[in-house]
Amino acid sequence: MEISRGGFPGDDRAATASTQSSMCKPVCKRTSFFSIRGKKRKNDDCRDRLMRKNAPMRDTFEPFRQARFFRSFPTAGAVAKSDVAPIPAIAFTGRSNAGKSSLISALCEQKDLAKISKTPGKTRLINYFYVPAGSDHPEFYLVDLPGFGYAKLPQKEVAALHEMIRSYILKEKHLRLTIIVLDAKRDAGEEELSLMQHSLSIERPFFVARSRWDRLNQKERSAAHRRWQTEDPLPEISVPVSSTHKLGLEEVHRRIRAVLQE
Repeated sequence: MEISRGGFPGDDRAATASTQSSMCKPVCKRTSFFSIRGKKRKNDDCRDRLMRKNAPMRDTFEPFRQARFFRSFPTAGAVAKSDVAPIPAIAFTGRSNAGKSSLISALCEQKDLAKISKTPGKTRLINYFYVPAGSDHPEFYLVDLPGFGYAKLPQKEVAALHEMIRSYILKEKHLRLTIIVLDAKRDAGEEELSLMQHSLSIERPFFVARSRWDRLNQKERSAAHRRWQTEDPLPEISVPVSSTHKLGLEEVHRRIRAVLQE
């Protein structure tokens, strides 16, 4: 797995000189094209090309728009005993209020697909969403596992949620990938590190989606990348994402499609 994050190189272009004019030739450059006042069409075209070139880079991906809610289960055992179709499952887990539901909704381009609770830690169910087959992937389930680590939950309930998540990752035979959602401003806590080690020990594929990447400035982003090098148990396991600005979603889609095609 690899993280693909490209830069945006500069590119100065000069407008072609007119062969029928002895006047000073207009030059179209990134640093000066907004000051051009010439009315010649070729200068306008040059300016338009540069404006498109300098536009912010955005991800391009095909969302899972046909995804729809399927069913909720109170325990991992209830999933195993149900009539859920024997198709691949992609699970999302993470601390309460880390942006897990927002990421699922953004990947499917459906604002309220995975409803966000106003009270963090309230969702205690395993929620299944069915995704029909597309041009580049087979049918599969998106699975929203309960959030964990919310401070106001009784310790007994926190432990029960952890056990539910660990049990699901261990026993669900159709699970192809687990995506651990973690706020990019936070260090991985005991819960996240435990899930990573648990997945490694049973050889279950996973990666970490570092959410709310748009809220970090450049200095904070550089520090975060350095922190991940010591935090992550495997290289290139973290993917910076922003559900609001659709950053990193293409890479998340690519990794999901890759495991579905195996």
